[in-house]
Amino acid sequence: MTEKKFDDEKQIKALAWLNGKWPSSKRNCEVCGCSNWSVSKDFITPLVFDGGLQLGKTAYPVVGVICQNCGNTKYFNAVKMGLLEEVTKETHGKTSG
Repeated sequence: MTEKKFDDEKQIKALAWLNGKWPSSKRNCEVCGCSNWSVSKDFITPLVFDGGLQLGKTAYPVVGVICQNCGNTKYFNAVKMGLLEEVTKETHGKTSG
């Protein structure tokens, strides 16, 4: 089972992934021009909108990257970053053992 907590190890892995995928020449905030970003301390899960808010529906875990000047926030998929395993209908609810 994958640890769901965004601990120090995952924070380091997220930073390494961002440094490998997001060129420093492209890191200026499109709102204010600043290039000082921080990584969220928790996973964030925007819900899929299907006409109303319903908990228990599909959610996508993301890591927030926040401009330290204006607060503009970008979201990166935590599964694509290798921080969490993808949960599918087949794996949901199963335990390892």
